[in-house]
Amino acid sequence: MNPPKPGDLSTNERPPLADSLGAKGSKPEAEAGVVLDILNAYRRLFGAYPAGEDNRQVINALLGVNRDNLPFLPRDHPRLNSKGELVDAWGTPFSFHLNSRTSVEVRSAGPDHLFYTADDLVAGRVGPLVGQFAPSEEEPPAP
Repeated sequence: MNPPKPGDLSTNERPPLADSLGAKGSKPEAEAGVVLDILNAYRRLFGAYPAGEDNRQVINALLGVNRDNLPFLPRDHPRLNSKGELVDAWGTPFSFHLNSRTSVEVRSAGPDHLFYTADDLVAGRVGPLVGQFAPSEEEPPAP
């Protein structure tokens, strides 16, 4: 899918959340949380997170390729690379992992540009298991 043309969008206003991403004085450590906030705004409006197998497909929905042609990111956002991917402060595309219908994880690879290393910055991480399938504190550790 290609991003919509500016005339196809329902608004030309710049989304304030999107403008805070990478703004002067913003901290890279907070960026995954800002992206998560944008995704949550999309979910509140449409009832689900944007569908997609990769960064570009998710970002297309945020650019306005959605049922209402409503952009959550401007097409000229400085954090969009030439492939249409949203990148972190170090130029690496964010990773999105849908945990459930109501939970998504946003991951920045951090300064080393490698995912799943100690310097990754993550927002929306799923916490420990709770409920009937969670391990009980009284249970002895498995041998």
